[in-house]
Amino acid sequence: MWTIHNAANSTDKWAIGFSTFIMLTLVIDKTLGSAYYLCESRIEHRGADAEAERREFRELINLTETKLFDRCKEIFHWKFKTRKAGKEACNPIRDGIDAFKGRPVSEAITRLVGDLEGIKRDFGRFFLPNSKE
Repeated sequence: MWTIHNAANSTDKWAIGFSTFIMLTLVIDKTLGSAYYLCESRIEHRGADAEAERREFRELINLTETKLFDRCKEIFHWKFKTRKAGKEACNPIRDGIDAFKGRPVSEAITRLVGDLEGIKRDFGRFFLPNSKE
Protein backbone atom coordinates (compact mmCIF):
# COMPACT_ATOMS: atom_id res chain seq x y z
CA MET A 1 0.00 0.00 0.00
CA TRP A 2 2.75 2.39 0.90
CA THR A 3 4.61 2.03 -2.38
CA ILE A 4 1.84 1.67 -4.93
CA HIS A 5 3.41 2.28 -8.34
CA ASN A 6 3.78 6.01 -9.02
CA ALA A 7 2.55 5.66 -12.62
CA ALA A 8 -0.93 4.72 -11.38
CA ASN A 9 -3.32 7.63 -11.15
CA SER A 10 -4.68 8.63 -7.74
CA THR A 11 -8.08 6.98 -8.23
CA ASP A 12 -6.39 3.71 -9.17
CA LYS A 13 -4.07 4.03 -6.17
CA TRP A 14 -7.04 4.35 -3.82
CA ALA A 15 -8.80 1.33 -5.38
CA ILE A 16 -5.63 -0.78 -5.28
CA GLY A 17 -4.87 0.23 -1.69
CA PHE A 18 -8.45 -0.35 -0.52
CA SER A 19 -8.66 -3.73 -2.23
CA THR A 20 -5.32 -4.76 -0.73
CA PHE A 21 -6.53 -3.71 2.71
CA ILE A 22 -9.77 -5.70 2.32
CA MET A 23 -7.80 -8.78 1.23
CA LEU A 24 -5.48 -8.39 4.20
CA THR A 25 -8.50 -8.14 6.50
CA LEU A 26 -9.98 -11.35 5.08
CA VAL A 27 -6.67 -13.21 5.38
CA ILE A 28 -6.25 -12.04 8.99
CA ASP A 29 -9.80 -13.18 9.79
CA LYS A 30 -9.22 -16.65 8.35
CA THR A 31 -5.80 -16.94 10.00
CA LEU A 32 -7.16 -16.06 13.44
CA GLY A 33 -10.10 -18.41 12.95
CA SER A 34 -7.73 -21.25 12.09
CA ALA A 35 -5.48 -20.37 15.02
CA TYR A 36 -8.46 -20.55 17.37
CA TYR A 37 -9.39 -24.04 16.17
CA LEU A 38 -5.75 -25.15 16.41
CA CYS A 39 -5.57 -23.85 19.97
CA GLU A 40 -8.76 -25.60 21.04
CA SER A 41 -7.77 -28.79 19.19
CA ARG A 42 -4.44 -28.94 21.03
CA ILE A 43 -6.27 -28.62 24.32
CA GLU A 44 -8.97 -31.16 23.57
CA HIS A 45 -7.06 -33.78 21.57
CA ARG A 46 -3.45 -33.45 22.66
CA GLY A 47 -3.86 -32.56 26.31
CA ALA A 48 -2.11 -29.19 26.02
CA ASP A 49 -2.31 -26.80 28.95
CA ALA A 50 -5.48 -24.78 28.32
CA GLU A 51 -4.26 -21.66 30.06
CA ALA A 52 -0.96 -21.55 28.16
CA GLU A 53 -2.56 -22.31 24.78
CA ARG A 54 -5.23 -19.63 25.21
CA ARG A 55 -2.66 -17.12 26.44
CA GLU A 56 -0.58 -17.76 23.32
CA PHE A 57 -3.70 -17.37 21.17
CA ARG A 58 -4.58 -14.05 22.87
CA GLU A 59 -1.01 -12.89 22.25
CA LEU A 60 -1.37 -13.77 18.55
CA ILE A 61 -4.59 -11.75 18.38
CA ASN A 62 -3.00 -8.80 20.14
CA LEU A 63 0.07 -8.80 17.90
CA THR A 64 -1.99 -9.21 14.76
CA GLU A 65 -4.35 -6.39 15.68
CA THR A 66 -1.79 -3.91 16.97
CA LYS A 67 1.33 -4.62 14.94
CA LEU A 68 -0.19 -5.62 11.61
CA PHE A 69 -3.80 -4.54 11.15
CA ASP A 70 -3.66 -1.21 13.02
CA ARG A 71 -0.38 -0.26 11.34
CA CYS A 72 -1.72 -1.03 7.86
CA LYS A 73 -4.91 0.86 8.65
CA GLU A 74 -2.90 3.92 9.71
CA ILE A 75 -0.75 3.74 6.56
CA PHE A 76 -3.92 3.63 4.44
CA HIS A 77 -5.49 6.60 6.27
CA TRP A 78 -2.21 8.53 6.06
CA LYS A 79 -1.68 7.85 2.35
CA PHE A 80 -5.20 8.84 1.31
CA LYS A 81 -5.89 11.38 4.08
CA THR A 82 -9.24 9.69 4.64
CA ARG A 83 -9.81 11.29 8.02
CA LYS A 84 -9.48 14.81 6.66
CA ALA A 85 -11.64 16.97 4.51
CA GLY A 86 -10.32 19.25 1.82
CA LYS A 87 -8.45 19.18 -1.44
CA GLU A 88 -6.13 16.25 -0.73
CA ALA A 89 -8.61 13.99 1.07
CA CYS A 90 -9.88 10.87 -0.68
CA ASN A 91 -12.56 8.95 1.18
CA PRO A 92 -15.06 7.41 -1.26
CA ILE A 93 -16.65 5.40 1.53
CA ARG A 94 -17.61 8.61 3.32
CA ASP A 95 -18.01 10.94 0.32
CA GLY A 96 -18.99 8.63 -2.54
CA ILE A 97 -17.68 9.34 -6.02
CA ASP A 98 -17.37 13.03 -5.07
CA ALA A 99 -14.25 12.08 -3.11
CA PHE A 100 -12.30 12.11 -6.37
CA LYS A 101 -13.13 15.83 -6.81
CA GLY A 102 -13.80 15.82 -10.53
CA ARG A 103 -10.76 13.72 -11.47
CA PRO A 104 -11.50 11.13 -14.15
CA VAL A 105 -12.68 7.86 -12.62
CA SER A 106 -12.85 4.56 -14.47
CA GLU A 107 -16.10 2.65 -14.74
CA ALA A 108 -14.66 -0.12 -12.54
CA ILE A 109 -13.88 2.29 -9.71
CA THR A 110 -17.29 3.95 -10.11
CA ARG A 111 -18.87 0.49 -9.71
CA LEU A 112 -16.65 -0.27 -6.68
CA VAL A 113 -17.69 2.98 -4.99
CA GLY A 114 -21.34 2.32 -5.84
CA ASP A 115 -21.09 -1.19 -4.38
CA LEU A 116 -19.49 0.20 -1.22
CA GLU A 117 -22.28 2.75 -0.91
CA GLY A 118 -24.79 -0.10 -1.25
CA ILE A 119 -23.04 -2.06 1.50
CA LYS A 120 -22.98 1.01 3.71
CA ARG A 121 -26.68 1.62 3.03
CA ASP A 122 -27.65 -2.02 3.69
CA PHE A 123 -25.41 -2.79 6.65
CA GLY A 124 -24.22 0.56 7.96
CA ARG A 125 -26.81 0.68 10.70
CA PHE A 126 -25.08 -2.32 12.29
CA PHE A 127 -21.60 -0.78 12.24
CA LEU A 128 -21.81 2.98 12.02
CA PRO A 129 -22.24 5.14 15.11
CA ASN A 130 -25.30 7.38 15.33
CA SER A 131 -27.27 5.30 12.87
CA LYS A 132 -31.03 5.73 13.12
CA GLU A 133 -32.22 2.13 12.70
